[in-house]
Amino acid sequence: MKNSRMTGKRRRMGMITAMMTAICMMAIQGITTNNYADLVAKDVTTARVDERVSYSETALNPGNIVYVDENRYGDGSSWNNAYPDLADVLIAAAQQRAAKTPDNELIKAIYVAKGIYYPLHNAADVPTNDSHDAAFVLVEDVKIFGGFVNDGSLTMDSIPLFGEPGRNGVTTLSGDINHNSTGNVYHVVIGANIPDNGETVLDGVTVTGGKANGTFSSIRVNKEVFYRNSGGGLCLVNASPKLVNVTFYGNSAENFGGGMYNMNNSSPVLNHVTVSGNSADYGGGMFNENHSSPVLTNVIVTENSASNGGGGIYNDYSLPVLTNLIVVGNKADYGGGMFNYFSLPVLTNVTVSGNSAVFGGGMYNNNSSTRINNSIFWGNTASANGKNIYNWNKSIPAFTHSIIEGSGGSGKWNTAAFGADNGNNLDADPMFVAPFYSQFSVYFAGETDTLIDFLTSSNELNYQLQKGSPAIDAGDNTLYLTISGISDFTGEKDLAGNPRLSGFNIDMGAYEYLKGETDNDEFVIRNDFLRAYALNGVLYVSGLTPGKTVRIYNILGTPVFKGIATGETDSYPSLPKNCIYIITNNGQTVKVMN
Repeated sequence: MKNSRMTGKRRRMGMITAMMTAICMMAIQGITTNNYADLVAKDVTTARVDERVSYSETALNPGNIVYVDENRYGDGSSWNNAYPDLADVLIAAAQQRAAKTPDNELIKAIYVAKGIYYPLHNAADVPTNDSHDAAFVLVEDVKIFGGFVNDGSLTMDSIPLFGEPGRNGVTTLSGDINHNSTGNVYHVVIGANIPDNGETVLDGVTVTGGKANGTFSSIRVNKEVFYRNSGGGLCLVNASPKLVNVTFYGNSAENFGGGMYNMNNSSPVLNHVTVSGNSADYGGGMFNENHSSPVLTNVIVTENSASNGGGGIYNDYSLPVLTNLIVVGNKADYGGGMFNYFSLPVLTNVTVSGNSAVFGGGMYNNNSSTRINNSIFWGNTASANGKNIYNWNKSIPAFTHSIIEGSGGSGKWNTAAFGADNGNNLDADPMFVAPFYSQFSVYFAGETDTLIDFLTSSNELNYQLQKGSPAIDAGDNTLYLTISGISDFTGEKDLAGNPRLSGFNIDMGAYEYLKGETDNDEFVIRNDFLRAYALNGVLYVSGLTPGKTVRIYNILGTPVFKGIATGETDSYPSLPKNCIYIITNNGQTVKVMN
């Protein structure tokens, strides 16, 4: 049935002009659908926007919105009349700008319902005969919002926050155009010549199935060169869109950047992004090259791999700014977590742990002077040298207010092995709740002293801090505020969405220790009485103690439900699917995948 519907979609590609005319009230006939040349408007601005704004909270004029749902066959003018293909709508938006359509008639936002969407059009300026060159091409000043659940309850004048009812679905942009994991496109999403003014947005989607396995050949998109062997998930050339609530998973590249490749002054702004399970020769998760300076805030980089360097991230002549990140469980020959080549990355409140390499399990620096603030490097491994940090070729990273395993701390700092000690560094176990592939024991504070042993796997990690961690209140507030470009902590959140400052001083690492009623220790035990399972998208919990509080957390430790158990068994139908939850009740804890 799916393949039959896709065949129908392809037959409708020739009708896109008429359908989009009804939406946009303009004529776009005569413009070649497959030709992307000169489609991006050249009227650009260079004003930097606040990278902390969540565009999930922005309301837009419904007259400038096109609605997309793979299960509808309308003209895109409403949710009831949603258009079935994202690829066609992006073509129409690009054609509008080429035709210099009046601003009030332009497509400015595309709302995309949950489902799987495939790139239907060859991305090259001069179309090729290679079907693998199909891609979703971002259009300047167009915002794409995914995750909508088109069940009849949605309104047309606002956007729910991502993950809330009405926008808690999964919108997947897939490069698996043959629906059998063969013949995948080289790049799922492409961006070229996009200014960093924050008006081009990709929000609330999963990007997967890109395989940049072509030869060392290229195409031109909007006159920029894109290599077929790099950037499987997202490939940006001189492009700086805003990426919010995006997951890059299961993409690969023969050369650079399995999940994401930022090339030639590409400085995207990433907020609440996950880069996981991608692979490449260099930069399994992300590769930044040639003066690219991406800004990453509240980002997870985990379980990526590189056969050569930079399992998580590879920086080549680039200056990325990383804040509130975890870089965990990545692997490579050189720089399991990160590889820096003639680069100057700035890491603030970053946790680097559980990565592995031959040299530089956590980080490998080659002629790079990385700045590391309020961060934690602990529990990485290297089979040859430098399990946490390996410096080569005049590299002198600078550390301050950070925990660096094996460094000796500021009192006994090992300059030769680590770099410059700028003060207040520690060499002490940060006491993570559940570090990557490690055994640990925890207890439910105040209710039981029972110790429970866990053997964590990649989907069970938790890098929040336990009570008594030396990282608590050990960071420097000024460092965080200065790097973030803000004057105080009002509204600032850590990676779990909790207040970034809960004590007098900020904590080291990506997570703030929660004090008081929501102590981190509260949700980290399990025993054999509480049971949970999922059926048809509904989460069921048994073994509850009636009258006692039920709390449900996601895997990052963010509370998603709090209530009183009404019986021994209860159900929770409103939680998003395909997520891991930790449930507590009366001193018991259980973990479940919904």
